[in-house]
Amino acid sequence: MLIRAMLLVAFLAALGETIAFAAAGLARMSFHAKEAAAVRAAFAGAILQAQEAAISGTLPTPATTCVLAGEQGCSIRIQTVIAVATPVPGTAPSACPSTQCVVFEQNNSHVGESRANYSIAQYVLASNGDVMIHRAATVTFRTFAAPPYASLAGSIDETLDAVSARGTGDDAGNADGSSSTLIHVEYRAAGTGARQSGDVWRGQSEHPATASAAWDN
Repeated sequence: MLIRAMLLVAFLAALGETIAFAAAGLARMSFHAKEAAAVRAAFAGAILQAQEAAISGTLPTPATTCVLAGEQGCSIRIQTVIAVATPVPGTAPSACPSTQCVVFEQNNSHVGESRANYSIAQYVLASNGDVMIHRAATVTFRTFAAPPYASLAGSIDETLDAVSARGTGDDAGNADGSSSTLIHVEYRAAGTGARQSGDVWRGQSEHPATASAAWDN
């Protein structure tokens, strides 16, 4: 009987330890899932901040935000820094919309199309201030003199288009047949309705595509 009792106690102790480890593992998985969701949402928010900067011409002040609060206070904070990025140099563009390696801006004054590049750096901070994760990426906006004023045109890190709250971007300004993203301008004469093209093209080398950058941790 004593041996059986001792075996039962040992079994219950082992079972209790296993349950404790399993609970701790589930807690860690839950925390990391919340962390991943918070980081994704924060990066999407940073893209929108950069878009607003492209519209207003004013950079947001670097800020730190609590994205996951716990019983002991803020468990995860994210620091975001947005800056104007230096365009990646490319080869000289061709003279007219005819190739996939060149994008074309509509330089007619009514459209005033251009490009604005912004770098986004984010730091995921633990409650003690330690940097747990860091990521940096560059986004490009297609800007106009009229609404919507700025739209996501592409990104050096291709994963950013997927997290943008305003839809997937493209390499706007290409002449790919039926999927052309060129903006055309047309004038119509009063009375006769005669039409005349107002296109004024300005070629720009398309930004290079790279593999999606992972978070540094």
